[in-house]
Amino acid sequence: MRVVTRWLRDSYRLAEDESAAAVVVAVHANPDFGGRHGPWRVDGYAGFRSQLLEASNAFRGPTLFLHGDTHRHRVERITPKLLRVESYGSPFSDRWVRIDVDPDAREPFRISTRSAALGRTQPKARAPSHERAHPDTFTGRRRPPSTSAPQSWRA
Repeated sequence: MRVVTRWLRDSYRLAEDESAAAVVVAVHANPDFGGRHGPWRVDGYAGFRSQLLEASNAFRGPTLFLHGDTHRHRVERITPKLLRVESYGSPFSDRWVRIDVDPDAREPFRISTRSAALGRTQPKARAPSHERAHPDTFTGRRRPPSTSAPQSWRA
């Protein structure tokens, strides 16, 4: 847990240092914000949830928490500054989640779902240049080659 705590703390510190407008935290597991783990099971995510809530509440901008695991798409406002998005998984592989980000908007994350066309080949369309950016960027601009860290949103 110490490594996760350090990773989360360092990520938010970097976001503050770079004046990021928002933070995205992506993990695989569903940390069970609903508290449905039951009395028979140890809640292994209590510490992580607590750390995420504390860090997101202390950060000046919003946080998008993205995860998978239980395979049911849902969007849930955990706190006014923490938005949770769970992505689809098997057997719901014919759907996917699109997240558009506008750092200047009051709510910078716009969530929508899409249906994949199964059994048909989609024509390959060339993406607009702003969508062909390096996958580690949020801005649609290519990451400068001299930079090893992803470009973050700036206020």
